[in-house]
This record gives sequence, C-alpha cells and structure tokens, in this order.
Amino acid sequence: MEKSALGVLPMEQHGGIDVIAETRSVTFDEILAFRETVFRICLGFSHDYTEAEDLAQDVYVRAFRDLRNLRNPIQAREWLFRIAKNACLDRLKGDRRRGALLQRLAQETKPDEDRREDVAADDLSTRLKTAVRGLPKKTSRSVRPPSLRSTDL
Repeated sequence: MEKSALGVLPMEQHGGIDVIAETRSVTFDEILAFRETVFRICLGFSHDYTEAEDLAQDVYVRAFRDLRNLRNPIQAREWLFRIAKNACLDRLKGDRRRGALLQRLAQETKPDEDRREDVAADDLSTRLKTAVRGLPKKTSRSVRPPSLRSTDL
C-alpha cells in the first residue's frame, strides 16, 4: 500500500471517508456542546424564552433517542440543527391545529350563546309588556315606547 507524502492511504485503498466516519461515534456530551445554538434556533422560531427552553429540551430528548441512528458522525452538528428545526416546525403545526380547533369550537358554541341572549331579550320584552299592561290606560300610553305597538299589548 502506497501512502501519500502525508502518510495517508489513497481513498480507493481504504474505502473512502465512510469507513472513517463509521469507526468514529458521537457521544451525547459532544452534541451538548451545541446547546446554546440549539436554544437560539428554538428562540428564533418561538419568540418566547420559556417556550424555546422547552423546545431545546425536546430536541435533546430526540437526539439522545436517535443518536445511535446517526449515519455520519462528521455531520452531527447539522443533524442536531435539523432535529431542532423539525421540532420547532412540529410545535408550530400543533399550535396551528390547536388554534383552529379552538376557533371551530368557539364558532360551534356561539349559536348557543346567541340563543341565550335571544331568550334573555325575549324574557325582558315579555316582562316589559306585562308591566305596561298592568298600568292604567292613560299611563300606559305615555310610558309605552314607540317600538311597542298597541297590538303587542
């Protein structure tokens, strides 16, 4: 095997960079070194400090769970940042879905609230009519609002 001037085998003879990458594994401590950058990515998506902390924790839980599936340890940094981006996008999708669900629920319950208001308005109208009917005729004509016709009484 011929080595180059630097003492390295040509790529054809040792199988290329994939062999080197496969022999080196990444430890969780090594990816923890990027926690500040992961937090900043999460903060950029969420715009909320507490939410970003929560997201960053989720990112590291996912990374810890999937660390053994990392194919190319040389790209661990990019892999981790991709996990961060995807975790943030997943949270945004979930927030949108929850928001749409809450909005739909609010619209479905609104007719009930409107009905309650209508019932309350009808009840008030009925009580007003009853009170006006109980007044002497002269007084009832002077108290009756213009919107209340004499046929309503």
